[in-house]
Amino acid sequence: MDNLQEILTDNNFFDFEIVTSVNDNADLPDAWRKIISANNLSDKKAIVNTYWSPFADKLAKTLSLINHHLEDVVVIKESGEYRMVYLINIDDFVSVYVGHLPTTEGPFLDEMPEDIAAYYKTVHNGWYEKISGGLGFLPLQDIEWLSDQEWGILEDIPAPDFDLDKVFYIFHNAGTGYLCINVTNPDNPEYLIFWSDKAPKLDIGFWSFLDSWIEIGLTN
Repeated sequence: MDNLQEILTDNNFFDFEIVTSVNDNADLPDAWRKIISANNLSDKKAIVNTYWSPFADKLAKTLSLINHHLEDVVVIKESGEYRMVYLINIDDFVSVYVGHLPTTEGPFLDEMPEDIAAYYKTVHNGWYEKISGGLGFLPLQDIEWLSDQEWGILEDIPAPDFDLDKVFYIFHNAGTGYLCINVTNPDNPEYLIFWSDKAPKLDIGFWSFLDSWIEIGLTN
């Protein structure tokens, strides 16, 4: 993209450089190295599809939107940290998503169900819309227990039948909704939507809600 530098600056990237070659000593996954070396969008889409392929069934809507509307994907180095940046153009509006390097350690990773933790370990430690900081997986360092915040809504709804100390959110919709994991029973985690303006929605399907909310974020 001719105006890539401008778009990144407008989306609150600071002190960054677009990586066009990589030192062999840089600790990057193969897919990231391939993105850096790719010469055209078709190749980049193929790399992204392969990279995300273990989650193709769980995030079918998200991957379809990426495949059909990805305008570019690049690796940048921002304040010394590598990031993968996705530019998704729908109806002439470019949404900029940023993915951190995958990680095998960090807060909350051991609390997550195996299939969710696998995303953080193999794809991105957080993949989200840059301006809002939401609408996708939160980085491990930004995840919080519900009890870590004050929720005025608790004064207006019946007392939840779960312990806020055992529920953490992994996604927010840049508004009032938080997609949460209840680990009261670690062997049988439950999923819920915690709202800041109404009663929670319990017993939801994690991946279907995540996929649908990402789709809404990208298309609205």
